[in-house]
Amino acid sequence: MMLLAEHTGCSHDNNGLTNTRITLTFPILSYFIWNIPFHAEHHLYPSIPFYLLPTAHEKLKSHLANVDAGYIEVNRKIISSLY
Repeated sequence: MMLLAEHTGCSHDNNGLTNTRITLTFPILSYFIWNIPFHAEHHLYPSIPFYLLPTAHEKLKSHLANVDAGYIEVNRKIISSLY
């Protein structure tokens, strides 16, 4: 469920702003999974420590193409795109 959200339905190009998804979730959950919901930021700047990915997101969010509000929403979109 979480791994599908990272790239499914995103572009297939080399643009890190469009080929990955940010899945906004509960901050405590995000922290315990090393802030990987900030997946575009992780790909764009892999040397940033995981605890600074939310800060990077604040600076980049206006440029990101795929930002969704939670894993349930993302997976609903993925499933509906199959039909």
